[in-house]
Amino acid sequence: MESAGFKEWSLVCDALGRGRQSVILRKGGIAEGRGGFSFRHREFFLFPTFFHEQIAKVRIAAADIPVPGSTVAIRWYARVER
Repeated sequence: MESAGFKEWSLVCDALGRGRQSVILRKGGIAEGRGGFSFRHREFFLFPTFFHEQIAKVRIAAADIPVPGSTVAIRWYARVER
């Protein structure tokens, strides 16, 4: 089992883990260069974060919006498929 983590919005981690979402699309950023984003690991833990999360732009019920806590719970494990 891998011990790598993939940082993603907490909202997206939860949706993936619960089967409400099955795909993550990434275009890459400045750090990835011309080749774009690529995964270094085929399996990894989903590491939920609130960094850059823009909850006002997401269509979700208020009751489903995660609340930042003092600890990070790692609940989900994912695998890349092509």
